This record gives sequence, C-alpha cells and structure tokens, in this order.
Amino acid sequence: MIGEFIDEILSGDRVVFSFVSVWVIAGAIWIVLDWLGNTSRGRFVPKGEQHHGTRAERLEARRRQRAEDDAAVRSTLRDAYGTSSLRVTWTTSHETVAIDADNQLVRPDPRRPSASLREPVRLGTFSESGVEPLLGTFNPDIPFVVEATMPRGRWSVGANPLMLSRSGKPPTAATLRARVWKNHAGDPMWGAANQERMRAGRPPHRHNPLTGKVETAVVDLRTARPGWRGELRDPFATVTDRHRRCRSGLCMTAAERWIDEQTGSVDHDGDTVHAAVTVDLNVDSIVTVRRIHASDERPQGLALDADQPLMVRDVTNTRMVLWNHSAPDEVEIVARAGRLTLWNVWEADGAVHAWVGAAGMLLDEPTGDTTRLQASDGFGDRTIDLEVEIRIRAACVP
Repeated sequence: MIGEFIDEILSGDRVVFSFVSVWVIAGAIWIVLDWLGNTSRGRFVPKGEQHHGTRAERLEARRRQRAEDDAAVRSTLRDAYGTSSLRVTWTTSHETVAIDADNQLVRPDPRRPSASLREPVRLGTFSESGVEPLLGTFNPDIPFVVEATMPRGRWSVGANPLMLSRSGKPPTAATLRARVWKNHAGDPMWGAANQERMRAGRPPHRHNPLTGKVETAVVDLRTARPGWRGELRDPFATVTDRHRRCRSGLCMTAAERWIDEQTGSVDHDGDTVHAAVTVDLNVDSIVTVRRIHASDERPQGLALDADQPLMVRDVTNTRMVLWNHSAPDEVEIVARAGRLTLWNVWEADGAVHAWVGAAGMLLDEPTGDTTRLQASDGFGDRTIDLEVEIRIRAACVP
C-alpha cells in the first residue's frame, strides 16, 4: 500500500510540486500569524503623531518611538518588581545599561544642528561660581555627560566640539580633544608652531620656567574648554562678581624659543625676554605691586608663586594672580623668606593663558628696591599689555 502511494504520488514531477506546495503553505501560515501577532500593523495613527521628513528621519523617529515604548514597559516593571526585566539571565550590569538608556530617551530629541553652528564657537569661562578661572579644570575621573541641548550630526571645524553623532553617541575623549584644538588653531595667540600642531588635532606646548619643563595643554572633558594644569588664586575676586627670530626658514616667537632652547630667558630682537622672573627673598618682605598700565582688550594679570604662603588682606595662598579688573592699582603682599616667582597671564576664551604666542616680559634695571616690569600677552606682536612696578622691602620686625 505504501509503496503504491509513493509510486503514484511522489514520483516524477509530483515530487517537485509537493515540495513547493508545502513551502508555499508554510509561508502563508507564517505571514498570517505575523500579521495577527502585530497589533500595531495598519493601526490608525493620529495626525499629531505622524512622522514627516526624509525616509531616514521617519525610520529614526519610529525607532525612537519603539525604544520609548520599551522604556515605558521597563519603567512599569521597575515600579512593580524593582527590576527592568523578569528574565532569569538579567544581571545588575544589564539593569544599569537599561536605566542609562531610559534616562536618555526621556529627554527631548535635539534638533539637527543649524548653519550657525559652523561659526567659531567662543567658549565661556572655566569657573562655575563666578570667581577667577583656574589654570585648567581637567578631571579624568568625571565621566562625559550627555545633555539634551547638544546638537547631532557630522562635525566640522567651527562646530560645537561636544556635538553628538547622528545616532546620539557622544565623542570619545580623544575625539573631543582633537576637535577643540582644531577649533582654536586659527587663533594667532598660540604661535605658528603650535597652530600647526592644533590643525592636526594635537595640543599646544609651552615652556614652564617654574619647573623647567615643556607643558602640554589639556581639555576639560565636561565643558570642552582648553586650559593648563595648575591653579591661581585671585585675592580680590568676588563670589558674585611678534617680534620673531627666523632660523631655517621658520620664524619663532620667544615662547617657541623657550621650548626649543629649554630656557626661560632668550635674547629676542635685541631684548632679553623672560618667561618669568624669580626673586630670592632672604628675609620676610613686603612686596608692593603698583600697576602702571594694563590693556583693555582682554583681562591682564600678574601671577605670583612662592614656596612659602603669600598673604594679601585675609587671603593666604602660595599661588595668586592680581587681575587688572579686580585688584586695586597698588597691592601690598606679605611674603615669607624664600623664593618668589612672577609672570604675566591673560584670559582668553574663558581660560587663563601664559607663555605662548607673543608672551614675554622685559625687566628694567632696578632702581634701589624698585623694578619695572613690562609684559606682553600672546596675541599679535610683542606689545606692552601690562606694566607694573615691583618694590620689595624688608618687613618690620616687632
């Protein structure tokens, strides 16, 4: 009986026909089950919830809508059972990832970057409390935080360095640093050699006469602002409140020569240009700083560093800065016996800078206990952006 069935039914062309028929029927059953199992297929979508735009934008909007629906389910499960999933294999790491993803989804989706983002971004100040910005607030221990106002898209020079990718992913730390340096590469303050480095996404260098080492600039990963490591204290801050030498065809500023020659003083265009001036105080002294001139193009300051605490009014610190916009024209500083170093600083793009570009100080011959100091910031040619008179006398011993 079975042999006759096989000979009659599953012989010749009937074998191919039977095979194709089985697969066609199975496919039809799968399509019907899929249609019946998807309740949202073909459902009415109110006009206010319809997605417009290009095909990619519509797909992204639908993907986000599905993700938000899933996030709502997970939120319900967390309220009822304390976990986002009832799967046996669900672990604490899975829970952490799910909560982070849901927290990002509940924020409004940022709009695509506008044309205005292609304009150079002027970065704000380091300080969040309104006091004197620090020489760098880089902290690798603080993670990158995604904000709802961050734009998305393809980054180009001049755009916000914190720009997210089209899928909403934040830039890596290395990418963020490279973007910041490329955005600032057009600023002549940094000098030609540093500008070449910055155009390639590499950080600028400067020679620190206090340590005798070449320093590399850093980027604050939270705010994408450039700066330098270290801190200066402004005792008057309120809480509310190109001369160049050419060699081998490359023109070098004094700041670039400090790096090249590993020194803090160079002969430049007939003048001895200092990165900083160090004074050895044999006894406790009173240092009087009298400001004669300060450029109004940008904040100018005189920085002080000592191996013993300095005291101005009721502020005591080993590092201070006297800004032209906050300190009075004449300031008396109580300094203990030891080393005292002075150099000029200036503020640009919300960060405090020194020892780059056209920066440098000229020191007049002392007259008695008084010396005049003329300083240039890093912009343009070497000019007198800050001029002060320094008087040092022994402190009165009771």
